[in-house]
Amino acid sequence: MDRTALVISSLFLMLLIVILMPLATFLLMPTYFFEAVMRMYKDVGIWIFFAVVFICQLSLMFVPVKLKKEKPVPRSYLWVPVVVSGLLFAIIITGALITLHELVYATKWVEDSKQDLFFMLEYFCLLLLLLWVVWTIVFWKMTANTSAKQFSVTSKKWLLHGSILNFLIAVPVHVYVRHKEYCCAGMWTFFSITMGISVMLIAFGPGVYVLYCNRVKAKKGQL
Repeated sequence: MDRTALVISSLFLMLLIVILMPLATFLLMPTYFFEAVMRMYKDVGIWIFFAVVFICQLSLMFVPVKLKKEKPVPRSYLWVPVVVSGLLFAIIITGALITLHELVYATKWVEDSKQDLFFMLEYFCLLLLLLWVVWTIVFWKMTANTSAKQFSVTSKKWLLHGSILNFLIAVPVHVYVRHKEYCCAGMWTFFSITMGISVMLIAFGPGVYVLYCNRVKAKKGQL
């Protein structure tokens, strides 16, 4: 992996850890913000999530790094970014669907609703798995008719546009459910906003890498 790609991926990960995750936590628990943020950083699960985000972004760097070295990119080389793109787009769609679910079914939060919560988690995990398979197939079919460079650009556009659309859906719904007697804010919209921001950052990373490489190449050409 190219060192520049590692640096850019690390910077985007730090942006997620230091700024955006606390911001998303504020949307969910504005009253207990500092306590919630400290609990979040002590949770092993959140660091596993950060590691997954980092791996996903590095995976989407495969094609730009290969193209920078001016080496041919066979279709078989694309299976990693295809699988990762399918997963990320499935997360975006799942986030939009659970946002709409919360819009319709947001009710007063009670202790007995924990059983329903676990049921919904199982349901949405199955939905995410199904969408992952479907969109992996869609992205793989896409590679048959385009070059590796074109696929890299197109897949990033899909992820970026999808995450922005998901964000535009989730934020108004989040504001709406906060006025319901439903915990302190919308839990599912919190998940949707957080995942949308994460996918957006992942999609930005390869684009920033390409722009940086083009800028360096242009400067070298001027010398």
